[in-house]
Amino acid sequence: MSRKSVEISAHEYKSIKASILDIPFIYEQMMNGCELGVFSDQYLKGTGGVNLFWFILRGVLTQRRSTKPMASGFDWYIISTQAEEIGFLHIKTFQATDGRAMRHIALFGVHPRYQSQGHGTAILKLFIAEQPAGTTVLVNCTKFAKAMQRVLKRLRFIRNPKAGYFLEEYCLVKA
Repeated sequence: MSRKSVEISAHEYKSIKASILDIPFIYEQMMNGCELGVFSDQYLKGTGGVNLFWFILRGVLTQRRSTKPMASGFDWYIISTQAEEIGFLHIKTFQATDGRAMRHIALFGVHPRYQSQGHGTAILKLFIAEQPAGTTVLVNCTKFAKAMQRVLKRLRFIRNPKAGYFLEEYCLVKA
């Protein structure tokens, strides 16, 4: 099956906070990512699958309730098109010690059926565009997530070479 790049506009995407009903979708995407080396493989060993389920469940149940866009906390979002769910984002929002707004994309996944078609890039561009000026956006990915690294470099994220052993860290300050 050949994959073609598609023209995507921002109005085609909708992001909503994840609910308990979205946990199976997030779980499936994370397990696929673990098998491909995009996410940590710790969830593939022993009771890892159960730990992953509890991690997602706990995160969805305790995500921040504030309506303020830059209030501190964690959020899980489901990204969908008009047709169906295509991915998820796990975002940590906090304030740096110098007062700057920080958004950390802790986890990001696109369903395999929609990969290599420009959806991930479009979702990240839309996420960045929605941030207020001066906001720092951080992204971590494993050294094995080559497609994600290419997307981040294309979007002008700067790589931090001093990140952890298996992690790549990228940073962008919204102008």
